[in-house]
Amino acid sequence: MTARAKSEARAWPQALAAAAALGALFLVSARPFLGIPPRNDSRATLWLIEHASPLAWAFDPRVAAYQFVLFFEPGFALLHFPGLWLAPALGDPAHHVAALAGAACLGLVCALLVRDATRSLAASCAAAALVLFSTPVWYGVADSIVCHYPWATACALASLRAPWRGFWTDGPPPGLARSVASALAFGAGLCFKESVAAAPALIVALHVAAFRRPLAAARFVAPHALVLAAFLAWRTHVLGGAGGYFMLPGWTPANWLTALPVLFYAVWGHAAVGLLPIAALALLRPLALALALVAWGIGIAPFGLAAPLAPDAFSAARLLFPFAFTGLLLVAAAARHPAYRRRAFRRAAAAAAAALLALQLAQRPLVIDTYLRQPADPLPPAPWSEPIVVVSDDWIGPTFRHQRQPAPKPPLVSYRTALDRALDEALGSAPPPGTRTYGVRERVPTPQLAPLPEEIATVSFDAWGRAHLALAERAVGRLWLAVDYANGATRFLAGHPLLREQVDLPLARSVRRLVLFEPRPDGAWPARVWDAPAHLDPWPPAPPR
Repeated sequence: MTARAKSEARAWPQALAAAAALGALFLVSARPFLGIPPRNDSRATLWLIEHASPLAWAFDPRVAAYQFVLFFEPGFALLHFPGLWLAPALGDPAHHVAALAGAACLGLVCALLVRDATRSLAASCAAAALVLFSTPVWYGVADSIVCHYPWATACALASLRAPWRGFWTDGPPPGLARSVASALAFGAGLCFKESVAAAPALIVALHVAAFRRPLAAARFVAPHALVLAAFLAWRTHVLGGAGGYFMLPGWTPANWLTALPVLFYAVWGHAAVGLLPIAALALLRPLALALALVAWGIGIAPFGLAAPLAPDAFSAARLLFPFAFTGLLLVAAAARHPAYRRRAFRRAAAAAAAALLALQLAQRPLVIDTYLRQPADPLPPAPWSEPIVVVSDDWIGPTFRHQRQPAPKPPLVSYRTALDRALDEALGSAPPPGTRTYGVRERVPTPQLAPLPEEIATVSFDAWGRAHLALAERAVGRLWLAVDYANGATRFLAGHPLLREQVDLPLARSVRRLVLFEPRPDGAWPARVWDAPAHLDPWPPAPPR
């Protein structure tokens, strides 16, 4: 046995002990979040996977729309099965099992990548700790609606492994087998969260930097291009178009220009702190700095197209991929620096890592405040014995809690805003006055509806029941789209402003109509109603007796 083999054999027990210690400490840090019940989209997903087959919610737009109305994330639904199976025994903590497993996989991938670059157990542990003990990962564990971010990031980072090793070590370019393995990891990441769709650009940057052969880099990512094309075709089939937040404006230069300080603020608590790792990367390895900027660029671009960035915990979760990759670059560049052999340099690097980790731990109360100090659920404990109206931003969660209750049950109607309730009253389908109301109790006077001119907006439906909206330029920002759902005793109506001229929207079987309207201060609202062609009530149909 060679000296290197003996050294690696001795390192395994140390690595396992370090992994166990990191895992235990992470569980302690995440413990406050494990009692948080599933929210909003997770409630809808739990109901969906109970009532529809995986083939249906993965390929039938009329079924998938119960979950994938704006985005296509089949992996998100898969992550809810452990919670569904374990909830009878564990309760609410069961819904965090998948997120904890994703965090474990992410930490393992980070450690392996840094080990490939440095052969240092200390550097591998530092990289895993800096990524795990961070606001993005805590947020992914705390909130079930973003439990797929750690999984997507782990898969995307795994897809980088072959060119990453070439970037730090000498060796031939990776062959076809590693290219296919990388493409499969990339495809898995896409299924969890489309935000990693631009990862092949980073793979090309790593490959070219490592081997100086652009044509070889193009051949390496050819399988990734095929995976991306297949995923885009699948996504288009389900969503009917590009998807995304139709109620938010598209990409603007301001989103891109403010992205770096947003990332720093969301992770470390202050935008200026981000200058420290930038300066460190510039000193340690200029090429690492360039790759870090590329990572930020490709990680942020999809969010610029979807929604404006904001310095909060959700922004941190969305930026987990570029944050994790940059952290790995920073640790690997420090451990590979020639000065690392000096004890003073190692101590300085350890102090810097400890300072960054302390800053990240200081952000943990932000996540705790976000979830553990929220207002109580606007609904009383089930079962409900009387008709109920909910007017709340948290309308999705109560609605699907009600929908999962067995029949017979009293009716429930949920509205996202008081505007939605006023519109429903004007349409003549609101519950009678005096119905017990929870959540926001503000009232908007019932408007008088007037015809909406056809030249302002058009709505068409395709064979799959997907809606395609086209707005005149002057109507963008003025018109709202309200989607009216009815499924047995459960109804909900949610309206959002339309900030794009073209909107493609798959409609669930429970959608009975769409309403375009313009809320005006004078109480005269232009409006138009379209019946949904694929509506079934109830869905799924009750089995024959």
